[in-house]
Amino acid sequence: MASRDTPGRTGWRALLDEARRREVHRALAIYGAVLWGAVASAPDLIQYVGAPGWIFPALLVVLALGLPVVAVASWTLDFSVTGEAPLAEQDAHEPVLLTPDDVTRRGAGPTRRVLGWAVPIGLLVAFPFLVRWLLAPAPGGALTVAIDASADVSATLRPPLEWLLGARTEVLPPHGEGTGASLRAARRRGAAYLISSDSLAGGVGTVTATVFDVATGERLDVLSGGGAAESVRHAAGRLSLEIARRLAEREGRPLAVAREVTLETESPMALFNLLEGQRRFGAADFDAAVAAYRRAIEADSSFVPAYYRLAVAQRWLWSYSAGWDALAVVLDGRDVPPRWLRLIRAQQRYLERDAAGAVAGFEQTTLHHPELLEAWLGLGEALFHYGGMLGHDLQEAWGPLERAVATDPSFAPIGHHLVELALWRADPDAARQALAAMPAGHPVRPVMEVALALGYGTSSERAAAWQTAETWDLRLLSLLVAHFGFHPEGRSMADSVAALLTRPERRSDERLRGAQYRLMLADDATWPRALSDWRAARALEPFDTWAVHAHQAGRDVPEAPAMLAWAERQWRSGAVPDFGLSLDHDLRRAFHALIHDAVLRGDSVRTGALLASVERAAPAHPSDPAPTVLSAALRGRLAFLAGDTARAVDELTRAASRSAEPYVAFYPASTMAPERRLLVEWNRALGRQDEADRWLRSFHHSLSFGDLLYQGVIDAGGGSPRSPPPRSPP
Repeated sequence: MASRDTPGRTGWRALLDEARRREVHRALAIYGAVLWGAVASAPDLIQYVGAPGWIFPALLVVLALGLPVVAVASWTLDFSVTGEAPLAEQDAHEPVLLTPDDVTRRGAGPTRRVLGWAVPIGLLVAFPFLVRWLLAPAPGGALTVAIDASADVSATLRPPLEWLLGARTEVLPPHGEGTGASLRAARRRGAAYLISSDSLAGGVGTVTATVFDVATGERLDVLSGGGAAESVRHAAGRLSLEIARRLAEREGRPLAVAREVTLETESPMALFNLLEGQRRFGAADFDAAVAAYRRAIEADSSFVPAYYRLAVAQRWLWSYSAGWDALAVVLDGRDVPPRWLRLIRAQQRYLERDAAGAVAGFEQTTLHHPELLEAWLGLGEALFHYGGMLGHDLQEAWGPLERAVATDPSFAPIGHHLVELALWRADPDAARQALAAMPAGHPVRPVMEVALALGYGTSSERAAAWQTAETWDLRLLSLLVAHFGFHPEGRSMADSVAALLTRPERRSDERLRGAQYRLMLADDATWPRALSDWRAARALEPFDTWAVHAHQAGRDVPEAPAMLAWAERQWRSGAVPDFGLSLDHDLRRAFHALIHDAVLRGDSVRTGALLASVERAAPAHPSDPAPTVLSAALRGRLAFLAGDTARAVDELTRAASRSAEPYVAFYPASTMAPERRLLVEWNRALGRQDEADRWLRSFHHSLSFGDLLYQGVIDAGGGSPRSPPPRSPP
């Protein structure tokens, strides 16, 4: 067979031409890709299976030795990756007859040869990236932490990592082979971090916890505790909280409890119970929340956030005095961090029903410590429940409440406030969004669903909602009446809902309450009918605070003077004032009405006698605003009778600065409405128009049924009622 050497090409040039003809370069390129894929993916695979560390250098040696072997084999075997016979097997002198199909195939030959070695090379180059993608944890997935420690220390380290950090923990079996073996075992279990801890037995001694990055084997942190200062269990618990905080920061993961809260305790059990209380509170199970917060305090009596949240949960149970007492314990000789001290002071003002103090206190706390979610919740609640009494627009509560919900939807059951605010500003889309975020078991959710359907549903949805409302009891219907009553344009719908309570098939107490609601909703034209219905439903009780409230607002209620005379007899007999009675007790409401009557029309003798009886009464709990409020109102009357209108305004301002929340909605005598009406008139007489307007706005923005009546009768100048100011979106 003739030689195929090209004339003129000898030596190295001929050798290179022959190597190219035998496709040695392609074999080496494919082997290079194999080498790259093996070297790049080996560390991930070795870590995943937990193979010994010497495997990787051994692999490098084998692959390096394989390079000349592949080159020699490629030259010797003279193979082609295209599948065609090598040219050495063809006779160069033999004529070749080509058909059109042969030409087509020969033309495609270079393409097939390129694809024949380029495709496997591309796959091999991409192989390490595929391995890394397959072995990488899913974004946002559970973080796995391996623990190599004794049984008692592991039992203490695990819980905070699981419920605080949300990590999955793997406790490694004892092996005694050192850190390297622990890291390999952690890799086999897919752990990102390894916590290796040593401690002495018997509950005393030093606990050391070392945190490793499993992927690199790098030592990240070394923490220690115990010894004479603390037990092994307490030290391990403290270290576990610190590890959870550091891993959360390293991973960019949120903790189940805010970092600002975790820094206030070293007890995992205190944090666990706080988290349980938070979960229960967010689900509107307030009794269970109170119990959980108390367990947190038992675990760590110095845990300030637990006391604070206990006070808030007590407030939602309408036990303002118990909440105030919980905060008083914190302030009794304790060194409270500044941010929590501000927050506690603001919450105390809230529990004291100090409207202006609560709003200002929470505003200052959010200004200086915006990281505290509790402060935003407190500000939103203060503006929602107290702000209207001070002339604030209710929509001012939207921003703080929405921020609290957006940060942690499960933090507090305030979704119904957002639904109400959205509906009151005619924003059904925002109302639907807030409603969807409310827990299914929220006690007020049915009311919000029906309110949304009645206001913005289709005709069939409105009919279904109305049928649902007809089956409700007094509590749910009262909440629905209040929702529409407080809506700037919902008075007629509120009256229709109240009429459901006056149906003959209803209980007598329901019929009476429905008639009382309609008294507050009546205007000049409908007042005679509302009064007639109230008389028909009236029970044989000697006092009705709703009727007396209407009388003191200027409505014609012939029965009211006799009721006030009965209240005066109770006072002269010594039955009142008794501040040991609850704020909603009938005798207390009668005494409040008696004070209002004295402020409106009492002489100096009777007013002075009432003031002396209030000041002689047994001291009330600090959360009870009545002694301060009533005495200030009476002093204001005395100042007015003495001709000192400026001092009278100051005293009435003090009287109106505290609220009887949460009773103001359905207990009209507790709102200080007569005194606020006088503040409108007296400030106007003194030329203080801004102050007069502020107190006038309070009748349109407070969440009080009693104020609904005043909206229709209060003099806004010129003898005509002032229309409610528009409520702007946040």
